[in-house]
Amino acid sequence: MRILILIYGLLVHSLGFCQGSKRFTFQKIGWTIELPNDFLVLDSSGSRAQLNEGVNMVDSLGDIKLNASETIVLIVASKNDNNFNAIITPFNPKIDGSWTKQHEELKTLTYNMIKKAIPAAIIDSSSSKEVIDQVMFEKFSITSSINGKVVAGVVALSKLYKGYDFGITYSYNDESVKKQIEAMLSTSKFKK
Repeated sequence: MRILILIYGLLVHSLGFCQGSKRFTFQKIGWTIELPNDFLVLDSSGSRAQLNEGVNMVDSLGDIKLNASETIVLIVASKNDNNFNAIITPFNPKIDGSWTKQHEELKTLTYNMIKKAIPAAIIDSSSSKEVIDQVMFEKFSITSSINGKVVAGVVALSKLYKGYDFGITYSYNDESVKKQIEAMLSTSKFKK
């Protein structure tokens, strides 16, 4: 649950393929992804600053206090106010409790948080599964519409993976950038 709250905090605060791309490999989880060159990637200090701002935003709601000291920001990137990020946090079900239960509770919290942030919007959410390179993720999608037009969308992919609560989240207000992000995710690879 902690990882998705952190991801949503990052996104609420802030995020066809072009010819060139940048490849990133994250050894702790064995994941490689290529981002198009037109995505701006934040450096580690900027990524950590965004994470801290997201944590502070969630903490200000008063219901939850987060400790992100063990969270590792893998990547934060953006294109034209559309954002993409991935983070991992060590997670041991024997110590931290049920990962599935925490993520189910987070869906309700996230829905309520977005509804509060955009009270005039109609909020639609859905849950499903998504497979990336034979690795199955839980998928939670939220769209906010005003006068029948989608003004913002957030998609969170999460998985308990190799001892980490692994979360990939993207927010979008441009359908073409959403498709770019989904294409780069679908071609990313996991070392199994």
